[in-house]
Amino acid sequence: HRLLARDVSRLLLGRNLECAQCHDHPTVVDYKQSEFFGLVAFLDRSYLYRDKKTNQSFLIEKGLGKPLEFTSVFTSESKKTGPQLLGGAMIEVPVFEEGKELQEASDKGGPPLPKFALRPLLAKQLTSQNRAFNRNLANRLWAMMMGLGVVSPLDMQHPANPASHPKLL
Repeated sequence: HRLLARDVSRLLLGRNLECAQCHDHPTVVDYKQSEFFGLVAFLDRSYLYRDKKTNQSFLIEKGLGKPLEFTSVFTSESKKTGPQLLGGAMIEVPVFEEGKELQEASDKGGPPLPKFALRPLLAKQLTSQNRAFNRNLANRLWAMMMGLGVVSPLDMQHPANPASHPKLL
């Protein structure tokens, strides 16, 4: 789940939060450990499900989850977070009794679905008026067409690494 969060932050938000798994970034003030684990919380309930009838595999979500606890290696301070997208509000995740967290099975078969799914919420938050996502997408398209991003490297968008042409971005 940490690898998924790392890739989402780099590829979709233009922020390499990999070092924020263990601590706030030492030189990039905007790259926080809480932001990394906020992304992990969206993806932490994912698992590979194999349908025994069709032998197909699906990446789906468990219906239960709890806030993630993380500790900085620098301060040894423990914190908790739920699903939260880069500076956004934490999403309140409803708690269901064990065994009642999934929707009724479909007549068509397929994997069980949770009553409250986080990945569709992540997709919606990423793509609806998200400035980091929009800037990153524009920067990556520019780099594909012109050979160099307006912000370079592509996954290091932060105030200390400004765009070469801010109005263009």
